Amino acid sequence: MRKRLEWRGIDCEVAAVRRDDPLADLSDVDVILIGGGGDNEQLYVCKHLMEYKNELRNYIEDNGSLIAICGGYQLLGNYYKLQNETIKGLEILDIYRNR
Repeated sequence: MRKRLEWRGIDCEVAAVRRDDPLADLSDVDVILIGGGGDNEQLYVCKHLMEYKNELRNYIEDNGSLIAICGGYQLLGNYYKLQNETIKGLEILDIYRNR
C-alpha cells in the first residue's frame, strides 16, 4: 500500500501493528489495513483484535476507512469456520464464513 501511494506522489506514514502490540489511538488514522493469512495466523490476530473490538467499531462508525483483505475480511464478521473449529469474529459486519 505504501509503495502504491508513493507511485502516485502521496506521502504516507505507516504504523505497523505486530504481534502483541497494543492498538494505537485511532483518532489520527486515515486508513486501517487488515491483511490475510493462514488459519492459525488469523486465529491469533482475531484473538488479539478482540481486545480492541469497540475501538475498531467506533473508528468505522465515525467514518474511518478500513481495508480488509482475504482472512482479514472474515475477521470482521460474526464467525468463521475452520476445519474443526468455529472462530468468533469481531461482529463488526453481519457476515460469516462456513468452510
